[in-house]
Amino acid sequence: MGVNEAKTVSAMMSKEIGTPETNPKRYNELTPFNHELNEPGNERYLKNMAVRVYEDIDVEWSLKNRRRSIYDSNALDASELINRLLLMGNERAEFMTAKQPGYRSNGMRHPHSWSIVDEIECIQWCLNLFE
Repeated sequence: MGVNEAKTVSAMMSKEIGTPETNPKRYNELTPFNHELNEPGNERYLKNMAVRVYEDIDVEWSLKNRRRSIYDSNALDASELINRLLLMGNERAEFMTAKQPGYRSNGMRHPHSWSIVDEIECIQWCLNLFE
């Protein structure tokens, strides 16, 4: 499913705005983050904001069961985004990893379990932002 979704979205984007190779200026205006840029792109708008990215990828399970590597995830780009924000001085940029990646709350194995957020801790984090 993930591969088909990616192909569909890529085809739609290519048709509507081009690709990073054919229309780099427009692509970079629209993309939230492009790890290939040497200078800050749109992530610069997050320089002074609290930002968290949550990742729940289970690399070992994905390799064995789906034949998908970490390159088939957004974990590399997510970590690079947080790294660049930290390099810009944003000490409120955080990369949050799952405590038990690849498990849904009912115990079922799944590469994207979305069970990674500690709800109480996340709400507390949000509330602290509004103080």
